[in-house]
Amino acid sequence: MGQKPTTRTMCQQIQATKNFKADVKVVLLIGGFGESENLYQRLRDTVASQGIIVEKPSYGWTAIQRGALMKGLVDYSSKNTRVAVTGRSARYHYGTESAKEWDERLHPNDQRIWSSVNSPYEVNTYKWFIGKSETVSETKPKRLYYHTESLTSLKKLDNITVTVIQCEDLNDEGAPFFVSGQSFYPYSVYQTP
Repeated sequence: MGQKPTTRTMCQQIQATKNFKADVKVVLLIGGFGESENLYQRLRDTVASQGIIVEKPSYGWTAIQRGALMKGLVDYSSKNTRVAVTGRSARYHYGTESAKEWDERLHPNDQRIWSSVNSPYEVNTYKWFIGKSETVSETKPKRLYYHTESLTSLKKLDNITVTVIQCEDLNDEGAPFFVSGQSFYPYSVYQTP
């Protein structure tokens, strides 16, 4: 029997931390979800062979609120600068659909579609700008550059809508390159005025 999704996700987060050359010694289960005895036992049994200790600290159910309060204090007063969140680990891949000119040396024949712009064919791909487990800065925005090409004889360009999608990548196979039948979830939609 395989791991339950929550245990699998937590093990993936442990591995992602190790990939950044950090040694994982303890996992602290906090928040209301961290109070689950079932989760505690399953995770403890799963990571014990790696020498990792799983703990449920007392008052762990308020840790998230206390962490938010500490972050607020740091932002408000320079006297309490002992705690600072500098980045977060992305839980998903984030990107957009993107059409590229089809190249017979790079792209399979069954992926090509007729194009009125990238003559004669193009291929629908994804452009991922944040990868799962990538550290995302709390202070530096991620700048994205986007352009579109369209024949104005086919449609009037009153506005452009871009949908940012997220991919869970549950099996850690990496973000897909080609548009496929996988499940993706709209994360946000941006539209020009």
